[in-house]
Amino acid sequence: MMVARACALSGAGVVLGIALSIWSGRLLSTLLFDVQPFDPATIAAAALLVLGTGAAAAYIPARRASALDPLSVIRGE
Repeated sequence: MMVARACALSGAGVVLGIALSIWSGRLLSTLLFDVQPFDPATIAAAALLVLGTGAAAAYIPARRASALDPLSVIRGE
């Protein structure tokens, strides 16, 4: 459940980031020489990197927490 929510939030961030990168790329292409406003390979690689990092950041702590016994955690407090 937590991993799915983290992936959904990462996905929303990727969609917003792609839109902003295309917009800012078009703005920068008018100011700089030889700047491409839309490079699909770079955008796809960055999106996969962000999604993978978001999934790993949620999966690793969730896996560790699921291995704990809830009763022993409550007793420890």
